[in-house]
Amino acid sequence: MEDKVKNSYISIHDCIDKSLEFDVDISWSIQRRELYLMGKIAELRLKLKGLQQTAGDLMQKRHEYAINKDRVTADSITLELHLLNINIDRVHDDIYRFENQLKWVSDSTKQYLKRYSREELERARSIPYYKLMRMPKDNVMIECPFHEDTNPSFLVRGSFGYCFGCGAREDVIALCCRKYGHTFTSAIDFLLSEDLQMELRHA
Repeated sequence: MEDKVKNSYISIHDCIDKSLEFDVDISWSIQRRELYLMGKIAELRLKLKGLQQTAGDLMQKRHEYAINKDRVTADSITLELHLLNINIDRVHDDIYRFENQLKWVSDSTKQYLKRYSREELERARSIPYYKLMRMPKDNVMIECPFHEDTNPSFLVRGSFGYCFGCGAREDVIALCCRKYGHTFTSAIDFLLSEDLQMELRHA
């Protein structure tokens, strides 16, 4: 059970999901997730350091071959550097993604979780994603609200959305936080508010 919670998807909302599913303490679940993400970030930073060192060595070699007018070898190293830089960019993206996910498991968020009952969390997260985004129907592809998107790559289904471009997988709470500037608690308060419930009923 611990591995299932620890290896679940990255957001705090999934920690809540798994805690409800396996009937474990939410704070424990979030703490395990926090430790897991910190470990992944450290692992990726170590990998990045090694890749950057390799890139530096290759640049030095390319310079030496260029001085010796060995253009064939220098061009080969240039191609190798290009592929290496693509890998470096991917690791940078992974680090950013995990650091972004880690912010959801801050001490303040853990503290705020105690303000809401299990039923309130479930009710807030059950609001259909498409209604919150003022869309006419569910289960559609739209332009991603979390990155510059020219072609619809964000699938809205039920209470969740997933982007096939940037990899964002967000529920309605995360949508309120990331797109509309809410804190975790203000997002839940907003989703549970009578004003919003009334607006959605008449939408």
